[in-house]
Amino acid sequence: MRPLYRASLGRVLGALFRDQIPCEGCVIDTSDEVIAPRVKAKLFLRGYEHDEIRFVKRHLRRDLDVIELGSSLGVVAAHIARKLDPGRRLVCVEANPALLKSIWTNVHQNAPHARLDVVSGAVEYPPDVIHVHHGWVMVGQLHLSLTTSWSRGFSRFLA
Repeated sequence: MRPLYRASLGRVLGALFRDQIPCEGCVIDTSDEVIAPRVKAKLFLRGYEHDEIRFVKRHLRRDLDVIELGSSLGVVAAHIARKLDPGRRLVCVEANPALLKSIWTNVHQNAPHARLDVVSGAVEYPPDVIHVHHGWVMVGQLHLSLTTSWSRGFSRFLA
């Protein structure tokens, strides 16, 4: 852990910004008690999912629908939603039901026009079905753009 990502700094930033933390062009609501103070510091200091956000800004096509696996707080999802053309659909899949409200809030706060579906679920496929390529994953005949890290140990997808 970087020394600057301390809970004490996160508490100060939370108070200063009233839990509306600026993060690489978006504003992330961190008022939910499930969000740890050190996460607020990481958001502000560009240490939270920075590589994923950079990937979205540089490479994600605007004209595609997107499925994000492991949406967590909705930080990357907010950046995706801001980039997508009007009418494009964003599906956020998150295994932790305690984070679903944060995803919804953060996406709609930053992209009110977003066509958003938030799914409480996860993904599981046998290892021989998943083929990972640079920036893409192929599951059978379905091609998905990777925007966050994810694992094969999930149990459901869009169930």
